[in-house]
Amino acid sequence: MKRGLALILVLAMVFLLCACGMKKEAVSLEYGETYSVEAESLDDFDTLTWESADEAVATVKKGEITAVGPGSTTVSASNKEGKQVAEYTVTATVVPVTSIVLSTNACEIAEGESFQLSYTLFPENASDYGLNWKSADPNVATVSDGNISAVGVGQTTISISNTDGFIATCSVTVNKALPNFKELYGEWEGNSWFAVGDDGLWMKFDTNPHDYDSDSIYLFLSDYLAVDENLPNVLKDLGFKSSVYEQMNKTTAMMGVQKAENETAVVSWTYHPDHGLEVMIEVND
Repeated sequence: MKRGLALILVLAMVFLLCACGMKKEAVSLEYGETYSVEAESLDDFDTLTWESADEAVATVKKGEITAVGPGSTTVSASNKEGKQVAEYTVTATVVPVTSIVLSTNACEIAEGESFQLSYTLFPENASDYGLNWKSADPNVATVSDGNISAVGVGQTTISISNTDGFIATCSVTVNKALPNFKELYGEWEGNSWFAVGDDGLWMKFDTNPHDYDSDSIYLFLSDYLAVDENLPNVLKDLGFKSSVYEQMNKTTAMMGVQKAENETAVVSWTYHPDHGLEVMIEVND
């Protein structure tokens, strides 16, 4: 009986000695903070294997423990033999948000453009844990980390919220993208039959740029043919019906200035036998 009790005591002492060989520590972190385990505190530090019991609370890499969410978890380190040599009880906390304020409550952008929203949390030391961006209509605009990308014409609401239910919103209006004629058709710049504004807001086609009289038609024939080849395609690109060009060809000097417009452009034209067909296209802003 005594020998059995002595054996139990010896085993208990061995267990305690083994347990005492494992480093234990409590670590308290705020969300986003990192605790670095000192390499000198553990033998063969570079060969240790690290593991977090709950990576939704804390992650670990080579002794760098980072709080990624509120709660408690255990981070452990094991040696090459698989023996656990360290255990860190990690408690992660967040500073509650009382208010979220966006940099603007409304914005207008054109199709294909983007706009960066920023936010401010209150109090100043509030944690940005659990923030979520959302677009009420992704067909109008999408959002990622506050960067709004315009997709299609319309209106939507961009929101940012956290897990406690605090929310802030921004009304977003996406308008039709306006053309830049210099960028779109600048390849013709320098030709006598074409002119474009330096700001890209207007362009002009002229079948008789030198105003030769009608008896000298052969002198401006090449300009007429160039306009006849390119102008219909430009009007189509800008969303005008093919009938607009047909109307241009039927215009007489007695009709004066003719005009057509859509959401993005306004086109006006005149015709005179001695001046040819003159067409002005402007951005409809």
